[in-house]
Amino acid sequence: MRKRVEHCAICFTPDGRAIGVYSDAIPWGSLGRILAVPRASHVEFDTTGQQWVARDVRSGRIIASHQSREAVLREEHEHYTCEIAAGRMP
Repeated sequence: MRKRVEHCAICFTPDGRAIGVYSDAIPWGSLGRILAVPRASHVEFDTTGQQWVARDVRSGRIIASHQSREAVLREEHEHYTCEIAAGRMP
């Protein structure tokens, strides 16, 4: 059986905020008190295009779209992992 590897990226800002792409595999309770977990995008079904769309919250730009919600979530995850790893997230 092949294990699925999930890539994640987390960076910490000088004021102590964590910005990242992560999953529930991270033991959040052991890291301390969490004050907020805002999402970088919204994933919604577009009734006009009849597909799922992930739209960046800050820019409004579509970062992923597909008929499969699962595929959109994978693309969204990959997009933000690359952005954070390249230092393009605030």
